[in-house]
Amino acid sequence: MDRDRKQVRTVKKGLTFVLRAKSFREGYEEALRGLPLDPDRYGGRGDDCWQYERGRQFAFWFQGKLKNGNRLSRIALYELSRAVAAKAVI
Repeated sequence: MDRDRKQVRTVKKGLTFVLRAKSFREGYEEALRGLPLDPDRYGGRGDDCWQYERGRQFAFWFQGKLKNGNRLSRIALYELSRAVAAKAVI
């Protein structure tokens, strides 16, 4: 790894943003199905890579539905907040 590389700028995002991210949902659903991590799935696109990994982490905490129809599940939102507070999801 190149030690001269700079860390990407971080931006705070709300939990609803995270739950709505397509890459989060894909990681979540893959982990629920028992599929292995695909580290090259997003070709190094930072935010998508992070959301994918967060989705996989969350699948080990919560196995319910992320949405009720077109709306986010209140239970999933609550459980994601708990998982982040417990540092089970970064």
